[in-house]
Amino acid sequence: MLKYVFSLLILFPSLITPAGSKTSVKSSTSSVRVVVKGIKPVKGNVGLLIFNSKQGFPSDERKALKQSVIQVTASTMEYVFEGLAPGKYAVAIIHDENSNRKLDTNFMGIPREGYGVSNNIVNMFGPPGFDESSFTLKPGTLTTEINVHY
Repeated sequence: MLKYVFSLLILFPSLITPAGSKTSVKSSTSSVRVVVKGIKPVKGNVGLLIFNSKQGFPSDERKALKQSVIQVTASTMEYVFEGLAPGKYAVAIIHDENSNRKLDTNFMGIPREGYGVSNNIVNMFGPPGFDESSFTLKPGTLTTEINVHY
């Protein structure tokens, strides 16, 4: 009898859904295609972080929604963040020339490796903010180009 009940629950999951509630599987077809331009020299890795809030932007990978590292093989590289819900996002990248998985800086905190953010914002003092670097993602694919600043 237990085997029969278990089979029913697997075949008809609506049997365990509370009365009056509806279940739906929301599939996201949105993605962000990131084109990183101006990589020099052609070596090391590019680290990419995508954020959906200002929390941790642009460098705290623990607070990024998604992240990826790709090996540099050309001066222009591409990566696609898939499975995103429509909304507000910002992307940050670093050119990790020595593949140590961090942005190397000098004694004053100024980057010694390439970096960039969506909307190509560059601030003289301090890193760019989420609001000025963000864009709105609608259903489909959005392409953002990021120029590497050295």
